[in-house]
This record gives sequence, structure tokens and C-alpha cells, in this order.
Amino acid sequence: MTKAKLFVACIALLLVLPKLGLADDEASKTEKPESAKPKLFHIPISEAKAAADLVIKARMDEAWRLLRLEVRYRRMGDKTYTSAELKRSATGGYSATLPAEGLRAPGVEYYIVSKDKQGAKHLHFAGPEHPHTIVVHNTPKSIRLANDLARHRGNRSRAKFSFEYVDFGARLGTDGNDYDDWFWKLGIDYTYRMFKWAYAIRFGYQRIRSESMGGVRDPNPDRFAICETDSSASVCNERDPGIDHGYSEVDFRFHDLVGLKLKILAGVSRKDFSFGAGCVLRLGYALGTHVALGVEGASDLGLNTFFRLAWDTVPGFPMAATVAVTNYPGDGDYAVQMFFDLQRRLFGDLTVALRAGYQARDFRVGGPTLGGWMFYEF
Repeated sequence: MTKAKLFVACIALLLVLPKLGLADDEASKTEKPESAKPKLFHIPISEAKAAADLVIKARMDEAWRLLRLEVRYRRMGDKTYTSAELKRSATGGYSATLPAEGLRAPGVEYYIVSKDKQGAKHLHFAGPEHPHTIVVHNTPKSIRLANDLARHRGNRSRAKFSFEYVDFGARLGTDGNDYDDWFWKLGIDYTYRMFKWAYAIRFGYQRIRSESMGGVRDPNPDRFAICETDSSASVCNERDPGIDHGYSEVDFRFHDLVGLKLKILAGVSRKDFSFGAGCVLRLGYALGTHVALGVEGASDLGLNTFFRLAWDTVPGFPMAATVAVTNYPGDGDYAVQMFFDLQRRLFGDLTVALRAGYQARDFRVGGPTLGGWMFYEF
């Protein structure tokens, strides 16, 4: 090779080498090697039980490079995913819990994704377009929960307002005069259903007013008067005697056909505190045909016992007939009360009901019961 040819070859080599290096630099900028992504080790879950928490476990190399590691899941058929963070566990791995409410048949789909400290996202297992599927099997517990939610149109809460007027007729007092023997009751309450053996809890308030509080033979019914202060005066104006109660209830369900409701009351009148309790035993379906036997009593108010038969043979119109023995209001003479309830869902989650009946403290005189309630479920 002549010196001229050798010189030309050297010049060509010097011109080509920088271009090759530049190409390598460009390739390194556009291509991200797989080794740059932290490696995840995860055993896919293929099956799970409905209505039970599910734990997703994984291990991660070089986890210090990550800002967040999470599993994204959804029920089969849903379009949007819910995120649950995979947190470091005491054993050194990572785990996330999918709540029981989200695990229903036929299945759940999920994938695992991370975000590093530079803000880049990495798919480690499956992906949003092709998630991994877990087949969810129904259990007696999940079937019962699904049925309970279906009965209440997926609602766990209920707000209720009620009013009732009870008239026992005019009766002869100890002073020889006739007295109107009646009372009215107004109530509001809130119910939350857990759909477990402790089926629901309820908190409420009721106001009872009556001129015959304590019975028409009570020489001093004013001892039950509620003292309400007029905003324009510093003295108390006496209103109709009555009692205000707050109460709480717990509904227990031992079986679909057996339930027990326990209730405690605490109230106040003008001069007295009032405390009471009650319970109701149910045999049969709560929202269908059943019988119920109950008792409730409170100091300064009296005792009320009842037997109820409810049925739903007419679609959309649940009904009930009740026979009660009571000495409301205020420990008066005992009376026998009979009334009929008719309920109807108007639209959406709003339901109304009407009550009508008759009662008497003796065979000579009696009066009507009129009332109703409405509730909204959500």
C-alpha cells in the first residue's frame, strides 16, 4: 500500500468513527433497556371467594428507585379501575388488600404498575388493556349480601319521618268533667344496615304530646308539661304536656326467618327524666310475610305490647295488621288498639305508608288512629 492510499484510509476512518459514536448515543437516548426497570416478582391469583378481602402480594428488586407501587383493579364489565397501594410488609415484600365489597362474581381484573422518582410509569404485570382475571366464586355469605343489597336496591342508609294521632275518646275525670283522651307522636330516625348478624343500627327522636298525659284521673297532669321559653319573654309558657325521647336500636338477624330488635330510650319532661327499653321478635321474612311480637315501656310514659302480622301478597303494596295493648300516654288505663298499615314505593327510593285504626280503654267509648310515615333510602 502506498503512502497516499494509507493516508486516505486514515482520513476516512477518522470521519466515520464519530458518526458511529453519535448513532450509538442516539440509540441509547431513544431505547430504554429492560434492565432499567425494577423487576417485580408476583405469583398471579386465579381464584378468590366473593365477599372476602383479597391480599395481592409481590416482591420488588431495587424498590428504592420507586415512588409508588400499586395494583389497579375493577370488577369484570366495569370500565374504570380502582387503585390500591402495594405497601411494604413486615416480611420484606409488598402487599395490597382488595376490599370484600369489590369482590363479586363473575370476577375481578387487575394489573400492577409503578411510578419512579423521575415520574416515569412502568407496567410490571399485565396492563389496562389486557388485565389479569381472577375468577370469583360465590359463597353463602356473598349470596346473602347480594340478596340483601338487591332487596334494598343497593342502599344501606334510610332516613324516616313519621306521625301518628291516637284518640281514645272523651272520658270522665275524677272531678266529674269530661276530658279528651288523646296523644300525638312525631318521630324521625336514621338507619344504617351492615347486612351482618348485627343487621342494622338506628338512631331516632320522638316527641309525644297529650293533654291527658298521666291519665285523665291524674290530679296534676301538668307535671309532664314541657317548659318552652318565648323569645320575647323571660318566663316559660306552658305547652301541652308531653315527653321527648331519644332512642337507639340494633336489629339482629340470626337467620333469614328469625330476627330480634333491641331498643333503649332516654327522655325528659318538665320535671322528670324518663328511661325505657323495648324488644321485638320477628319470625318470617323482614320485607315479606312475617309475624312480630313486641314490648316497649318507659317511665312516665307507660307500657305498650303488640302482635303484628305482615304480608306482601299484593305486589308493590306491603300490608300489616296489628293488635296492641297499651296504657300510653303517661301510665293511664290500659286500652286495646287495632290498626292497619299500607305501604307503597312512590318513585325511586322514596316510600310512603298510611296507618288507620281504632282503640278504646273500655267498651263505652273509643276513637280513631290516623298516621303514616315516609322514608328515603340511599
